Amino acid sequence: MQQRRRPPMTLSPVALNNNLNRPIRQTNR
Repeated sequence: MQQRRRPPMTLSPVALNNNLNRPIRQTNR
């Protein structure tokens, strides 16, 4: 749909879901 320089995070919807579900980068417990 949008063929512009899209960020690497928008490449996979699952990545966004995983980041929102449990931010491993912030909570590394």
